[in-house]
Amino acid sequence: MSHRHSIGREIATIARYLGLILDSRLAHLGLGGLGAATIPILTFLYENEGASQDDVAESLQFNKSSAARAVARLEKDGYLTRAVDPNNRRRNILRTTKKARLAKDEILQILKGLTDDVYADFSEADIEQYFHLTQIISARVVQMLRETK
Repeated sequence: MSHRHSIGREIATIARYLGLILDSRLAHLGLGGLGAATIPILTFLYENEGASQDDVAESLQFNKSSAARAVARLEKDGYLTRAVDPNNRRRNILRTTKKARLAKDEILQILKGLTDDVYADFSEADIEQYFHLTQIISARVVQMLRETK
């Protein structure tokens, strides 16, 4: 396989550049620099307020240390609170703050705008084909990972 057909290289490049663009678009909210890690946590909590830190990490497929760093950053920046679960003292319950809830619509609009910008030159059929193929690839790499364990 030639270097120009390296799936890992293409995915890594896309992810890196999207992360840089997202960081730039979120900078005015104080979320630049860690957008790739923090934004999925915020958007997850918008839909799952009061989820545990472990549930967030598992649902987003983050390792626990990466999730902990991102949660600490969001807490430091005033976007979420972390409290010990009274029913299980080893778990932290996460809740968005007023600051996070006030920024929700803008964050979601930034994410939608980024997606719209990426797909600006694509037809609906192109977008559907892209998602179909990436779902196949995703399922395959998940299977491959399971086979390595």
